[in-house]
Formats: sequence, structure tokens, C-alpha cells
Amino acid sequence: FKPWAVCCPTSVEEVQRVVTLCSELRIPVVPRGAGTGLEGGALAVRGGVVVDVMNLRHFDLQSDDLVLTCGPGLFKLEVNKMLEERGLLLGPDPASNPSVGGMAATSGSGLSTLKYGTSRENLVSLQVVLPNGDVMETKRRVRKSSAGYDLTQLFAGSEGTLGIITELTWRVHALPQRRVGSLMAFPDVRSAAQCVVQFRHAVLTSLTRCEMLNGPGIEATNKRFNMQLDAVPTLFLEFQGDSEHMLVSDARKAEELARGNNCTAYRMAMNGAEIDDLWEARRGCWFAARDWNNDRKPLDNVYPGDCCVPLSQLPGVISQAEAVFTASGLMPIMCCHIADGNFHLTVPYSDAERPTVMECDKKVVELTLSAGGTCTGEHGVGLGKMKYMKAEHGDVHVNVMRSVKRALDPLNIMNPGKIFTLDDDEQLPTMGALPKL
Repeated sequence: FKPWAVCCPTSVEEVQRVVTLCSELRIPVVPRGAGTGLEGGALAVRGGVVVDVMNLRHFDLQSDDLVLTCGPGLFKLEVNKMLEERGLLLGPDPASNPSVGGMAATSGSGLSTLKYGTSRENLVSLQVVLPNGDVMETKRRVRKSSAGYDLTQLFAGSEGTLGIITELTWRVHALPQRRVGSLMAFPDVRSAAQCVVQFRHAVLTSLTRCEMLNGPGIEATNKRFNMQLDAVPTLFLEFQGDSEHMLVSDARKAEELARGNNCTAYRMAMNGAEIDDLWEARRGCWFAARDWNNDRKPLDNVYPGDCCVPLSQLPGVISQAEAVFTASGLMPIMCCHIADGNFHLTVPYSDAERPTVMECDKKVVELTLSAGGTCTGEHGVGLGKMKYMKAEHGDVHVNVMRSVKRALDPLNIMNPGKIFTLDDDEQLPTMGALPKL
């Protein structure tokens, strides 16, 4: 998909002028951030103008109010680096390094959702350029408000289909002073997931991160990052706070629960920095999947699964999902924000294996939906998940979203052909192939 033009505005006024002109000429507008999305949300499927917002990079910290107002073009890691110098942090922590505008547009979350929530819970307000060129603030920059509809949440997760985010106001948090880490090995993913369900029912106040790699995930990570972990399902835990006594106490409670759920090996790191290399390896799960079959080049396709289920359904669904890909002869590399019920199957495949991958994708999503889950926990819908919208939400829900889209964007110029079609007869755009890195 190729756009007709690309522009890189440096101010909200320039964004306004571009959108106003496109509205007058009925030209599609496609907002774009860092380009780390996995569902084709920033592809120009109808041509038009791509508006790259990465030059909108202002940073205004109101430390007394514990809020940060910034441009959408800042990267998550550079925001946290600037906040860390002031003893603060941004809560959401996607494993990639996206732009903060993209985080809001897809409601991204990541490794720290257990403690801090998703991007949605951390947004205070947004500045948005609407499809007709008007500029709007979604809310005053206060912690809570009952004054009308919550438009911040309407635009969060809208993937550029309702407007272009040109400024964000975030809640920020005090940076914890101490960290303790744990690694727990299990014989199978069901046992690991059952243990995590018990974690969520226990009082583990300082538990901030709870992630899982399955056996193939560990095997691929060992290969990519020169690790020496046993290739079995493994939980990665991090406890954060200011009291070492509390962190150690919570870690011991978690260990006791793990022992009761078939945990086969346990390791605790009194200094969380000791396992930073492991966290970086966890973040690199996609790269590990891409590199898994270097001896079968050109095998650089990776299937980006993103299902999420209720905790009560997690042990059964996650084990069945792994089995679906294994039975098809594919490498089911699994990396999970498991305490959220969110699991990523990052499966390397060749072009010849694409039909098999798509059939497995269909089975896993159907399994997820039948368990009360969602086809996308944090990656967004984009193009890749459009075909599941009606199965997940039903006709009434999809028609309500269509009504909102028509009301705000009657010309359908803002990122058209994403999330859902405007009527049932409209053909779904196709990605042609799953994303390549």
C-alpha cells in the first residue's frame, strides 16, 4: 500500500492545515507514529496522505500535579529516561519502544499493566485534530471529571479513525526505589497459568510484572540472546516498591504458591538489576521468533497473535492454543503478559506455510472468543483483526461504532478501511501477507 504523499508536521497548526485541505479535497488521511504496530493500522489502504507525527515532541512535566503533557512523537523509552531523572515514570510499558501517540491510539499496555494499567487508565486528556480540521481537548487536565461523555476514552484505541492525536496528558508515578526478581519453571503452560491465577487472588501488593515464555519461547530466546535457561515454561516476576522487607515477603509468598502448582525450579534475585538481561530477552521475543529458523532462509515472517481471555479461562485456553500450532508442525513461540490473560503466539513461518498459519489463527481466535475473550488485547485491530469484529462484538455493537465514525468523519477520510467496514457489503481490505520486520 503506497500513499500519494507523506507530510511531517512540526506543530498542531500544520496538522490542522493538512487535514483541512484533505477534507476539502476528500483525500484520505492516515496518521502514523513510530511504525511499530503489528496489525497494519498505519497502512494507506486507500492511498491519500500519511501524516507522520514524530516531529511533535514537546515535553511539559507538571510535577506537582503528577501529570506529563507531551507530543505524540516522543518514544516511550526517552519519556521514561527524562522522567527517571525526576524520580518518576510512565506506567504503561509495551515490550517494543513505540511512540507515546501510538500507545494511546492502540491502547497499548505491555509488561507493567498488572500494577499501572493500560494506556487508557493512564491518560488524563488528549488534544485531537478532528477530520474537518477543528482542534479539541477531550477533557480538562484533572484526575477525574463527571462533566459529560468521556471523549478521552473514545479517541484512545480509535487507531486514527476519528482524528489525529497531537498532544497527550499522562498520569505519571513515583519511581520505586527497590526491585526484587524471581524466575519460576513449570512442566507445562497450564501449570504456569494456574499458578498465575492464584497470584491474582493473593495479596501480592508489590508484584509489578508477571510474564511467561513457554518452552519454545525459552529455546528461541536462548538462541537469540545467548541465555542458558531450561527450555520449559517459565514465569518472570518483578516486585517493586520502597520496602525490601515487603518485596521479599511477597516474593516468598509467590514461591510458596508456585511450589503448590508443580513449580520445578525457582530462583530469586535480591537486586532486580540482576535479571535486567532476562527482561531485555523477554522484550526481544519477536526478534527471537524471527531468527529462529536462520537455516531456512528466507523465513522472516512472524505471525503476531494477541489474544486475551478472562483469568478463569486462561489455563485451558493457553494450553489449547499452544497445541493448535504444535499439531500443525509450527513452532509455537509464546510470550505472554500472563497476569492480564494476554498471550502472544509469535510463530515464524515460510510463505508456503502461510495458509496453515492463517487456519491456526482462526482456530485460536475462535477458541478465545468462545471463552469470553478478545482477538486483540493490546495490538489493536488495524487490518489484521477486522474479520473478527462482528464475531466478537455482534451487529449492534459494530453498528454503534459505525454511527460514531459517520458522525465525526462523514466523508470517511480519517484512516479509512480500518477496524470495521462502514457497511456489510464493503469488502475487507487485505494485508496480502502478515507483517515482516
